[in-house]
Amino acid sequence: MNKQLTGGAFSLALILGFCNLALAQDLVDLIPSLYGGDGITLSGVDAVTGATIGHAPHFTQETQSAVNQLNTQIGKEIRALPISSTPGGVSYRFDSELGTYSLTRRNLGPVLGQSSHTLGAGNWSFAVTATRFEYDEFDGDDISSLIVDALHQFDVINPDPNAPERFEKDIIKINFDLDIEVETYSFYFAYGVQDNLDLSLVVPIVSVDMSVNSRADIIFHELDPNDPGDEDSSSFHTFTGAPDGPTDSASGDDTGIGDVILAAKYHYGDWNNIDLAAALVVKLETGDEHNFRGTGSTTVQPAVYAEYEIGDFWGVHGNLGYEWDTDDSIENTLR
Repeated sequence: MNKQLTGGAFSLALILGFCNLALAQDLVDLIPSLYGGDGITLSGVDAVTGATIGHAPHFTQETQSAVNQLNTQIGKEIRALPISSTPGGVSYRFDSELGTYSLTRRNLGPVLGQSSHTLGAGNWSFAVTATRFEYDEFDGDDISSLIVDALHQFDVINPDPNAPERFEKDIIKINFDLDIEVETYSFYFAYGVQDNLDLSLVVPIVSVDMSVNSRADIIFHELDPNDPGDEDSSSFHTFTGAPDGPTDSASGDDTGIGDVILAAKYHYGDWNNIDLAAALVVKLETGDEHNFRGTGSTTVQPAVYAEYEIGDFWGVHGNLGYEWDTDDSIENTLR
């Protein structure tokens, strides 16, 4: 096996991104910007002989995809946070026969689901809700310890997959420690066009605070005693004297309008003591997807709302809908 000398640093071409750290950086670029955004560069000097050692970058596409997929999936998780429902409330109706108001509804409704009840013709409501989320897991893994391995691309140096192990077997294990907090302040306005038909508008203000720390460790391959050509790479695969250190970090925050929601709800009435309503919900791509405040596409969701009241104050709520993504059918979701 021949090593291609570069006359400079030995560069591990882990592709973490395509743009460098900027003063006004989007949150989507935090992870790709680590290590300068152009990969991890190790020392190119032999720690024993002092000779310059290096070879061309050669890392698998799977490594690049793994980092990009991590960044993409984190963005999807943040953008998909639920928005609180339009709050219910105690309501009264004027009884012309008694000449006074009577209590018609005590149940305040669900927190995240939607109620099947409508406001009634000419009635309107305005409300503000606040929600806060802090992540501790991502796809079942601890968000403070997400690991991506950087692997050599063997067929660049040695096209024989059955060849003895050499320094191409070395990998870099990168541990990401993320801290993500999201706050959403939602402004609701609903108006009863008819007794059984409501139109509503939801304007969310989303604040995202994100930081990421990373540590890269070199995992050396085990030497093959039966292969005299197998090399101990610990002398030239090292962070000592390298342009990049094994640790790096980045952080940022952003606040602005999220995806605005328009909805229409039609109340069918009572069926076996269950209130039923149908709805059409349109979520506009008004939020900045590069700062995790929006999905980057418009979605349309027909839905059915059901409510079974238990006494005067309690109720069981159920919502079922299918959300179509107008840009990417892969993102269609049963909710």
